[in-house]
Amino acid sequence: MSSVSPIQIPSRLPLLLTHEGVLLPGSTIRTSVDTARNLQLVRSRLLKGTSLQSTILGVIPNTPDPASDAQDLPPLHRIGTAALAVQVVGSNWPKPHYTLLITGLCRFQIVQVLKEKPYPVAEVEQLDRLEEFPNTCKTREELGELSEQFYKYAVQVSGFYFFP
Repeated sequence: MSSVSPIQIPSRLPLLLTHEGVLLPGSTIRTSVDTARNLQLVRSRLLKGTSLQSTILGVIPNTPDPASDAQDLPPLHRIGTAALAVQVVGSNWPKPHYTLLITGLCRFQIVQVLKEKPYPVAEVEQLDRLEEFPNTCKTREELGELSEQFYKYAVQVSGFYFFP
């Protein structure tokens, strides 16, 4: 059995500004992407990225992204969730947009926003620790014993019921 080692998120994350709620670690949500900054983020990181690291995003909750890229970035919440983009679905009708399926990994705190255009990128500090779970599978003998016990109990329970 290997030793448990913490998983680290990158120290710099592109920020996906969402207005559809809060993503929590361990949960999965679908979110729509239709603003200029978020579209640019999806196109340059998720569609052209070739590594697992390129699919990790920082999700900032309840932050409406301005409709125009020319507008300034709104004040950001300082705490967000690092997320893994599991699926990207896009359409050009009636206007370009994407739908992302993202899974929360851990919480982070924004240390500093490094750039705002074409999409925000921030230096972040990981708040939660993700652990790689050790292999906790029981041995084959233990599983066999459990299976036999389950079968015995199932037979006993089915004996309580009369089936015509």
